[in-house]
Amino acid sequence: MGMRKKRIVLFRRLLVAAVFAAVLVVLFFGGRAVFGAVKGLLSKGAPASGEPRYNGEPVSVKEYINDDLDRPAVDWNLMLVSEQYPLAEGYVPVLATVRTRWQVDERIADAVERMLDDCKEAGFNPIICSAFRSVGKQGELFADRMSRSQQGGLDQEAAMQDAAEIVAVPGSSEHHTGLALDIVSYDYQLLDEGQERTPENQWLREHCADYGFIVRYPDGKTTETGIIYEPWHFRYVGKKAAREIMEEGLTLEEYLGAVPENGGKK
Repeated sequence: MGMRKKRIVLFRRLLVAAVFAAVLVVLFFGGRAVFGAVKGLLSKGAPASGEPRYNGEPVSVKEYINDDLDRPAVDWNLMLVSEQYPLAEGYVPVLATVRTRWQVDERIADAVERMLDDCKEAGFNPIICSAFRSVGKQGELFADRMSRSQQGGLDQEAAMQDAAEIVAVPGSSEHHTGLALDIVSYDYQLLDEGQERTPENQWLREHCADYGFIVRYPDGKTTETGIIYEPWHFRYVGKKAAREIMEEGLTLEEYLGAVPENGGKK
């Protein structure tokens, strides 16, 4: 190898070594700086990643999760989740996809598909418009509703109360369980009482118990559930419980003997 080539090889090696050393310095000091910045934010009460907040304050009007409650001892299919009984800490369902995009607890996926297939075979066109929702997603919906209420002139406290009447407080929605579905008619997709007049909803209310589902928030039962009438909201409870609940005109709270004195609200 000539002297000139040796010098070129040596230069390249020195250059690589210098670059490598520079990278180590940047990573060491830069990493310490980033760590310090994150630590500083946490010490100032910055929210954890994904925690829904509104105007710097937690969105929910209560703790998202709380299992220190006198819950009814029931099987998974009868799990009670409401504002009175918020989601148990750390509970995350194992999910399966139905209708190509919606997620539900994998244990009810077949029942969902059969019910909707049979409804379509009867000549109707039901569609899912909501299924599993994480606590974080519920927080986003709650914050959005609060924002609209404030734009309408309400202060923050009043906006929060107004939002809670329409959107479940994060941690208290049945959609967190993967056992609840909002199902509407393809030809009428509004979430209002008009949904009960659609042929799809009438078929579902008549037959849902055959697949293990109930109309979770019936008409005239707001005192028991704390939730307005929602003819579109179907909840899996298993065939035996579903038939008893639907035939006797009960709510899940009544069926479990868990109706609080002040209804579903705390």
